[in-house]
Amino acid sequence: MSEKQTVAVDLPPHQPDDPDYYLEEVAQQNAGSDSLSIPVSLGINMAFLITMNTLQAPVNRVFLLQCVEGKLIQNGRLPREGFGGIRGCVYYIVRKEGFLGLFRGCLTDMIYSSISYVAQVLVATGISQIQRRLVLISWPAALMWGFAAPGLRLLITAPIVEYKNTVMCNYVADIVAPNESETISEGEVEEAYLYSSAREAATAVKSRFGWKGLHFNGVDVDIASVYVQSLTTQLLGIFVVPSVIRIFQQHITQPGKQVAAVITMGLGVRLLCGVIFQPFQVIRARMGLLSTKEVQKRKKNPWFWHHAKEIVRQDGVTALWSGLRLRFLRDMGGVLFDAVFL
Repeated sequence: MSEKQTVAVDLPPHQPDDPDYYLEEVAQQNAGSDSLSIPVSLGINMAFLITMNTLQAPVNRVFLLQCVEGKLIQNGRLPREGFGGIRGCVYYIVRKEGFLGLFRGCLTDMIYSSISYVAQVLVATGISQIQRRLVLISWPAALMWGFAAPGLRLLITAPIVEYKNTVMCNYVADIVAPNESETISEGEVEEAYLYSSAREAATAVKSRFGWKGLHFNGVDVDIASVYVQSLTTQLLGIFVVPSVIRIFQQHITQPGKQVAAVITMGLGVRLLCGVIFQPFQVIRARMGLLSTKEVQKRKKNPWFWHHAKEIVRQDGVTALWSGLRLRFLRDMGGVLFDAVFL
């Protein structure tokens, strides 16, 4: 097993919540080299994106609900004991909303994700072209541009991508729960969704935070996340993976044991990255989900570190890792899938 192949298996791929998930390396590095390759690759990747969104919709919704569970409790949409774990969350959705509730927002997310994907590819292609030209003019300028490129991609695509993230967060994380403003009779509270469509969720966000909050909410935590992700994966690729590969080559010779060792290392890397990245996911989800508390309706949307301190103050530091177990189970399934089918 070659070193290149091992690294490809061990390093964690981008997750749907990561900014680079929809960007293919070939499209960024070789953009413009073949005028037909980009449209064809775009179509194939978009079809793959739609398929994966459909298959992963139940897992993604449960994962999002796990991340915002504390916020739902604060909003009065859940009792203080919450969902009661992954199984309790699935049971709650199926009991209150039916089996199709696991796919809430799936079709809308396909549309938004397709538009976001096209925007990200076009912006990444343009940034790559500029960097390629800067290399011929000034190497330091090209280096600085390359460092700034991930943040620039997020800022330029924020009006589309952050709109999608914020609206879908509120729509998908909306559950059938008691709505204190709607009563059937004295002592009885109607259980219903807050939003019947993504458009209603977008209208609610706009009325709370305006156009700026609708299109740029969460861009700061996404920028911080993508740089932390880049630094972590580079450090793992430079210092950890090569050392582990040498150990494998020296002490493990049987092909079956090599595969088992690669899977084990992949799971370890995924777990480590999950521990590092999960707080960003939780902060992003909770700062995007609107509060229904009257006292908080007039608050401005602060920077993400203020949200992090608020989460720790209200729910404890462990709340930053809400949903970590499901994230690891999802990543473990990805490692096993890659080992079996790829």
